[in-house]
Amino acid sequence: MSETYYTLDCGNTNCTLAKYQGSQPTLINPLDNNFDSNSLGESPIYSSSVTKIPEILKSKKSNFISLNKYKTKNQFLSMPISYSETLGEDRLFAAFSIFESFVSYNQLMNYIIIDAGTYLTVDLVNSSGLEGGHISPGINTQLKSFSTGHQLPLVTSCDFETYLNKGIFPCWPSNTMTAILETVRKQNLSFIETITKQVIKSEIILTGGDASLLALLLSTSTTKLTVKTLPYLVHSGLNQARSFLVQSKEN
Repeated sequence: MSETYYTLDCGNTNCTLAKYQGSQPTLINPLDNNFDSNSLGESPIYSSSVTKIPEILKSKKSNFISLNKYKTKNQFLSMPISYSETLGEDRLFAAFSIFESFVSYNQLMNYIIIDAGTYLTVDLVNSSGLEGGHISPGINTQLKSFSTGHQLPLVTSCDFETYLNKGIFPCWPSNTMTAILETVRKQNLSFIETITKQVIKSEIILTGGDASLLALLLSTSTTKLTVKTLPYLVHSGLNQARSFLVQSKEN
């Protein structure tokens, strides 16, 4: 029987825990106050950092195995890195997942990873490794920022999703709500389209909590974009890093 182990992905807002008994997760749970940490037993928990442990898992601190310690200035396991040491852990493991799963099979393709969460991070991964990336406020962060203005409404991601599904995008909006929604749509499209135009032969990989919303947004683009959604990319990266280390020890 395969070993039971877990991977932990903690973003800026939420944490999820994936259970593995083999190469694929059998269950992915959001961590909330109803989660019973005793159900984990003594199984190892592979995390990007042992310092970023949710309160509900503090009693299982001895179970944690940090994988971030294998990152050097210019390398993480098999993947070269052209980014400073301040690279976020979620970005590192998402990039490693793509490098191991896709780049090894298609050396000529450029993969643009967009992690849509509290922040929108955009990273380029190819046969040279993790080349670098961009950071922008996430869609929800952008929408909420308008409510800090005088008499401007609070606009939610549900409002934005409804707007995108209607498919009517005026050049010159005639009310405040539409003006906000269309501005956010255009800003994000322009940001992503500008980046993709700089890269020949590329594929966009979407991940993160707002990946489906961003996929809907990109579907409104007049530019032909190749888009794939992989919602649990950080978990995949943590699992692949573990597998890489296990295989290295066996060899």
